[in-house]
Amino acid sequence: MSYYSLKMSYYSPKMSYYSLKMSYYSLKMSYYSPKMSYYSLKMSYYSPKMSYYSLKMSYYSLKMSYYSPKMSYYSLKMSYYSPKMSYYSLKMSYYSLKMSYYSPKMSYYSPKMSYYSPKMSYYSPKS
Repeated sequence: MSYYSLKMSYYSPKMSYYSLKMSYYSLKMSYYSPKMSYYSLKMSYYSPKMSYYSLKMSYYSLKMSYYSPKMSYYSLKMSYYSPKMSYYSLKMSYYSLKMSYYSPKMSYYSPKMSYYSPKMSYYSPKS
């Protein structure tokens, strides 16, 4: 028995040390436990919201992937017709300038023509 008694006296301080250590960690856990439960509840509250927004984002992402090829197609079409349109626009501006040049001349000859028109009709051969 004395052998076991000595053995116990040897392990007893070690056991008391580990017991104190365990009680220290237990107290620490009891301190952090309410905090953890609070954050856990908070997460459970925000989790459905986050999953809802995640689904919403995936829906819009899919929608964009559907419309993206269409948009690129129309963009290419526009890039094809854009030079043509700019060419016709320049042509129109050229003719517009030409008309603005001839317009004063025409306005000058118009009254003259109205003056000579009855005279010409008088002199034209009658059938």
